Amino acid sequence: MEIIIKGRLTNLNLYIMAISISLKEMLKCGVHYGHKASRWNPKMKKYIYGKRSGLHILDLEKTADCFVKALDFIHDQVSEGKNILFVATKLQTAEILSEYAKASSTPYVVNRWLGGTLTNFKTIKSRIKYFKDLESKMESGGLDKYTKKEKAKFQKELDTFERTLGGIRDLDKVPDLIFITDINADRIAITEAKKIGITVVGIADTNTDPSLVDYPIPSNDDAVNAMKYLLGIVNEVIVDAKKNPKKVKKEEKGEAKKKEMEVPQEIIAEKEEGVKPKKAAPKKKAVSKKKEEKEEKKKEKKEKK
Repeated sequence: MEIIIKGRLTNLNLYIMAISISLKEMLKCGVHYGHKASRWNPKMKKYIYGKRSGLHILDLEKTADCFVKALDFIHDQVSEGKNILFVATKLQTAEILSEYAKASSTPYVVNRWLGGTLTNFKTIKSRIKYFKDLESKMESGGLDKYTKKEKAKFQKELDTFERTLGGIRDLDKVPDLIFITDINADRIAITEAKKIGITVVGIADTNTDPSLVDYPIPSNDDAVNAMKYLLGIVNEVIVDAKKNPKKVKKEEKGEAKKKEMEVPQEIIAEKEEGVKPKKAAPKKKAVSKKKEEKEEKKKEKKEKK
């Protein structure tokens, strides 16, 4: 019997899309298969249904519930104009994720996570700018004045940039949330996101710690079909959110700006009256005990005379 989970989302746009999560499809794709029971993480206990042939089996109903919550959050964020970054440095999921990311025009990292991508984004942004400038010079013929050897060096540099920064070349600011396909493999990205307060959505297998991410999705993180199924639905949600952005009222924007520009009334009153700020009274120099004793002796001698 096929169970379709519908109508649990709070977002109206997702109702219109009529996105349904099928437990039968999840079963076919192998979403429920975990790792060996000996390699499990005890924090995943509440998401595990049982054990079979030495493998842990995930509870698909709980997976569906977590997936729905994550989708709803992603849709809300993207429809408000916020940025999402996909991260999948594992070989099995790198190609799949890059295809979906390109389809939805979403920034992604699939080869190697550069340390400081989030915490030192200013430097990363400067390298992206250099990469774009070098690429435009190469295309326009601006590097024709160099020798063949020098051109080959530039080309090698461009290839390196394409591998490491190609997926985030259009990322103008630090992302508002990141989507991780493997919590263990992409631990550095999660740590950086947590340091600067970025929300993390992540696929959690039975050997991972789901508490590291804000929205864990219990699932097999190795099976190609499972990744295609989950990432395909995430991609649909992002595309729909971009097509139906939330409109922020002008009044709300105006109020926010007013709050930022507000000046305390005391400062305004002082400016109007022309009152200058009071200067702090000069500090008295500390007199040492020896000097005091000398002055007392001098006074006594004068009195005797």
